[in-house]
Amino acid sequence: MASLVVGQVAIVLIGFLLYQLFFRNKSRFPLPPGPKPLPIVGNIRDLPPPGTPDFRHWLPFKEKYGPISSVTLLGRTLVIIQDKEAAVEYLEKNSSKTSSRPQFEFANMCGYGTMLAFMDYTDLFRQHRKFVHHQFGTTALVSRFNGVQEIESKRFLMRIFKEPESLFQHIKTEAAATILKIVYGYNVEPFGADPLVRIINDVMENASRAMLPFKKPVEIFPALKRLPDWMPGAGFKRLAREWLALTDASAYIPYNHVKKQMENGTYQPSYVSELIQTHGKGKNMEPDEDTKEAIVRTAQMLFTGGADTTVAAIMAFVLAMIHHPEVQEKAQEELDRVVGTDRLPTCEDRPNLPYINAFMKEMLRWFTVAPVNTAHKNDEEIIFRGYRIPKGSYTVASNWWFLHDPKTYANPMAFDPDRYLAPRNEPDPTGMFGYGRRICPGRFFAQENLFITVSQTLAVFKITHAVDENGKPIEAVLKHTPGLIDHPQEFPYSIAPRNEKCVELLKRLEVESPWEESNAEDLEWGSFTKYQEEHRRSVAERRSKVLY
Repeated sequence: MASLVVGQVAIVLIGFLLYQLFFRNKSRFPLPPGPKPLPIVGNIRDLPPPGTPDFRHWLPFKEKYGPISSVTLLGRTLVIIQDKEAAVEYLEKNSSKTSSRPQFEFANMCGYGTMLAFMDYTDLFRQHRKFVHHQFGTTALVSRFNGVQEIESKRFLMRIFKEPESLFQHIKTEAAATILKIVYGYNVEPFGADPLVRIINDVMENASRAMLPFKKPVEIFPALKRLPDWMPGAGFKRLAREWLALTDASAYIPYNHVKKQMENGTYQPSYVSELIQTHGKGKNMEPDEDTKEAIVRTAQMLFTGGADTTVAAIMAFVLAMIHHPEVQEKAQEELDRVVGTDRLPTCEDRPNLPYINAFMKEMLRWFTVAPVNTAHKNDEEIIFRGYRIPKGSYTVASNWWFLHDPKTYANPMAFDPDRYLAPRNEPDPTGMFGYGRRICPGRFFAQENLFITVSQTLAVFKITHAVDENGKPIEAVLKHTPGLIDHPQEFPYSIAPRNEKCVELLKRLEVESPWEESNAEDLEWGSFTKYQEEHRRSVAERRSKVLY
């Protein structure tokens, strides 16, 4: 009997020691350092103020608290990582624990939680990502889209040639036209602002503002969502309903358009039509409800994510060429020497253009389109480099700093493609596409698209400073914008054909790549007819200029 008691006591003691070793000791690890929190509400005063890009706000934390810091709000921890090796170690080596997403109250009220990039790490997320990966997941897969990319790039050049003062609108049109053609088989309006492009751009702009941590009071105090609509401070509920309706419309209007065209036999092959053919059942080829939702939402994410980042990158390219004419000249010299001046470069030329390939890498580094990654959430407590990261914490990584760290990139504020070539061989800026199981599934498509657009633009146009009435250059300043995606604010520029031979080449493009009739009038808008009305006014106004 005594031995039984001794054995039981021994088991209890061993259990207690194991608890002390593996559980209680964990609580002795501190949170990453940060500013002292206020009672109850925590670091509410230490969040980025309105209008300030998050990466700029967090940069001083690195100097003050080190490469890993944190703030807390009502018991929720936000970890900021500003060291590349630490980010890779935490987000990739721990990806089974850190691949979830924060579910922000306001963002979910707006419907953004249904988009692939913002979904939690669940079986539903894996199904959605599988759909996208099977179409866009390798360089070989995306190469089948090169023809569409090259045609839309040529139309982009034609628009610039005819109306150079509207360059920024042309950038948006080309980015949208390419991805809409591939995802929905949809032809955008060549003469004016396309209504489908407009509505989806509105959704992405809203989502970019809504998906940053703790930007709305309801994120900090979730009980606010139960306020009656009439109460002061409940205006966010009305805004969320408006944005939700817009989110759903941007997803279902183009999907229903493809479905209708398939029924009429007038559709063009696309991401959506292929998935409907694969998963549709019965006479009407209707997928089951879950599969239909997956098709609708992944298609929506391909456009909203792909077009938005492309626009930001091309605008930054224009700004870089204004400030670095020597780089522009060197890139054009390689294009002229390798491709010649009788045609435009294509994807087949890419292996023979080392400087242009380095140029593309520098584009992604110099202006970091996603300066802070979309927050990750860990599903269990993690002890990392001597710090305790509580379960449910949010983690963001400062991509901007990783790509501008002078220890990694010499003279990081300069646009210098030579940094990637021998003998310097500085590292590729791959981190901007995300980490671990959350890496961007459309990254290969995005890189091909940027190569075609940038190389063809450089082949025929010269980009310079705008000048005032006295012929003096007008300064073009890089100004950042807050949000998940950083867009350069518009700036003055000048763009014109390089020479008469380029003029002749541009004139030939209209014959080689004629304009296609838009599908805009075929869309069914429901309660969103304002987009259709704005489109008709825009088309009438632009056609009156006899530009096309």
